[in-house]
Amino acid sequence: MDLVEIINRLDESIAYPAQRRFEYRDSWANARIKIHLEAMIAHRDGYLDPKDGLFVFNALVHLSRGYCCNNLCRHCPFVGGPRRPKDFVLEL
Repeated sequence: MDLVEIINRLDESIAYPAQRRFEYRDSWANARIKIHLEAMIAHRDGYLDPKDGLFVFNALVHLSRGYCCNNLCRHCPFVGGPRRPKDFVLEL
């Protein structure tokens, strides 16, 4: 199974952050989502943000907690609202 097929099987709330917590028009958006997905597939707890170097937990870590901690986490799967904009295409 290749990376594209794995990504397509993921639920949107796990694969992509909510639009109210993530700027999809930012020039770093594609890189951030790509390494987030790679981190989940590799069973890593998160990744270093390529823009600012901060460690970011992936959605699976948040999901394993079982609730939203209200710290405005980027990949929180418990945040409601729209996820990926229809015009956003992940470039692998």
